[in-house]
Amino acid sequence: MVFHFLLFWILYSRFVEKFNLIKLLQLICFHETDGELIFQQL
Repeated sequence: MVFHFLLFWILYSRFVEKFNLIKLLQLICFHETDGELIFQQL
C-alpha cells in the first residue's frame, strides 16, 4: 500500500508540475498576444 501511495504521489506531483508549466506558458502567450493587440491599437 505504501509503495502504491508513493507511486501515486510521484505521478500526481509530476502531473501538477506539467499542469503548472502549461498554465505559465498560457499566461506568457496570453500576455504576448495582449501586448501585440495593444501595440496594433497604438
